[in-house]
Amino acid sequence: MMELFIACCMGHLVGDYLLQNNWMALNKAKRAEVCMVHVTVYTLVIFAFLLPEVGWSANLGIFLGITWVTHFIQDHFNIVGYWTRFIGGRDLYKYCEDVDGQITVDGKTILTGGFTSLVYTVCDNAYHLLWFYVPLKMGLLG
Repeated sequence: MMELFIACCMGHLVGDYLLQNNWMALNKAKRAEVCMVHVTVYTLVIFAFLLPEVGWSANLGIFLGITWVTHFIQDHFNIVGYWTRFIGGRDLYKYCEDVDGQITVDGKTILTGGFTSLVYTVCDNAYHLLWFYVPLKMGLLG
């Protein structure tokens, strides 16, 4: 299972960071068709990383379907934003609405939202990785 999880993690990094352009990142929560493009590219990358490991099977198709649907729901409907508000955590969108975003340290102006952004990104990644872990742990791909 560990090799498959690593393949998914590598695919996640490539699909969500190296291949997600600014247009996708800024519009995927606003427009479903933009999110569909991003999620399709992302899922194809996951497919490319998993295919050499497991070969084609119906279970791989099911896994990719789960990946596509969960990624679309998470990105388009801002599930992480809802989660961070629910737990009283650092919500990036709320931060941007409520705070001017600047403080001065040693005469230099810095963004106070940096840590909030980091927490949001880690939370987002944790959810994406959980969507890989659960079906793999259940033995969907062997």
